[in-house]
Amino acid sequence: MSILHIPAYGAWLTGQVVIAATEVIADTFRARQKQKPILIGMPLRITTDTEIVGLSASITMTPGTLVCGIRALEGGRRMFIVHAVFGADFEGVCDSLYDMEERMSPRVRDLPRPEAFVFDDYDPEVHSDPDEVIGTAAETAQGLPSLPDSVTVVDDPMEDDVIPEPATDGGGPGDRNAGVVKHDDPAPADRKENRHD
Repeated sequence: MSILHIPAYGAWLTGQVVIAATEVIADTFRARQKQKPILIGMPLRITTDTEIVGLSASITMTPGTLVCGIRALEGGRRMFIVHAVFGADFEGVCDSLYDMEERMSPRVRDLPRPEAFVFDDYDPEVHSDPDEVIGTAAETAQGLPSLPDSVTVVDDPMEDDVIPEPATDGGGPGDRNAGVVKHDDPAPADRKENRHD
């Protein structure tokens, strides 16, 4: 995304947020609400971390949609797991999600849209629990459910790049070490220390 493209995309996204918010508010007052939550697997054409973060934020800030997770696919591609409140029109939801991807990153417009799919085993009536078929606890044991044959999730090398938990010992208003992250591993011998001679 070029610097000149950001204001145009921002204006378009603001309009989409207003339209989606109006739809959610209007549906709240309908006698027969149109809400039918679904969980969508959305393979992406964008590849850079900046694009992925930007699209994830754009989808999540738009009322009615939420990026619940990102998975690595074969070939270095990524897939979003998107929760959509108005899932009765699956094709319309997918069209709007891929339109957002194309507007944010115009370079992907000429690439064919990957096939999005619905996680059929998702039950919006059941709250998350470790025995459910969707979620990291279930994925660890059995993988993502109901993936089409065209989608293969692989281990993501970025998952090892985890921010360590902050130290819990000490603390208090005057403690300068409160919240300092402590590493158990010694510093590598080949790392040069910053020294002022």
